[in-house]
Amino acid sequence: MINCNRRDGSARAVNEVAERMAKRGHEVHLYARKAEDLDLSLIKWHHVPGPGWPEIADFYSYYTTVNQLLTKHDYDVVHSIGVNTARGEVFTIQNIQPAKLEILKKLGSDERVSPPRRFTRWLYLTVTSAIEKKLYTACPGKKLSTFLPVSRGVEMELRRHYAIGESPVWIVPNAADTEKFRPLDSMEREAWRRAQGIPEDATLALFAGGEWARKGLHLAIQGIGKMQNKALWLFVAGDDVDRDRFKQMARDAGIAERVVFGG
Repeated sequence: MINCNRRDGSARAVNEVAERMAKRGHEVHLYARKAEDLDLSLIKWHHVPGPGWPEIADFYSYYTTVNQLLTKHDYDVVHSIGVNTARGEVFTIQNIQPAKLEILKKLGSDERVSPPRRFTRWLYLTVTSAIEKKLYTACPGKKLSTFLPVSRGVEMELRRHYAIGESPVWIVPNAADTEKFRPLDSMEREAWRRAQGIPEDATLALFAGGEWARKGLHLAIQGIGKMQNKALWLFVAGDDVDRDRFKQMARDAGIAERVVFGG
């Protein structure tokens, strides 16, 4: 993982897995630019220097450096998050890059991003798609990789875009700390709703994530706007550079007072 922390969803999941394996007595090595909120008394962190921006330079410098570093060691298993290294044997897959490219093409001008950001993102997805194809495609004489998509949808995209042959595929949802991520008790629930201005008897729908246009927040807003249920509210957890446009979308749908942008 390029940056390990407990803010980004996929990075947090990786931290959970690494820590739990280490606590069970396994020797765990982590190759990352940053290792935040991680018990490094249990895990050996190998710092991988490089630029943090633009995204393509951040990724490719990490990819080439880690490929070189891993040749110096003989690990039992090399676990990669996506295509972060060509030395990976087990790949946890959060998403498939060509599938993301397809959605972004459909969005076109409806997505309000600057031309430089649009270009650097396209370049990053194009390069990582090419690397994905090379690493995920089964070839004669090549050892089969093991794939761990985080959902059934990601598994379907993996099989649709790549000829993975007889490679083992196991769906493993993202790990979570169930002591921290747990249902609220009734008093906590009531206090949270009051703080957000949400009525206690309202039915609450949740949208969680960034990249709102790609992940379909507009569909949730439009759908609630077309429903007759005035007790239905939407809470948006996460943020996006295009936040103002989605707020206007809620106003246009006549449900601005029932959509809470929680950050």
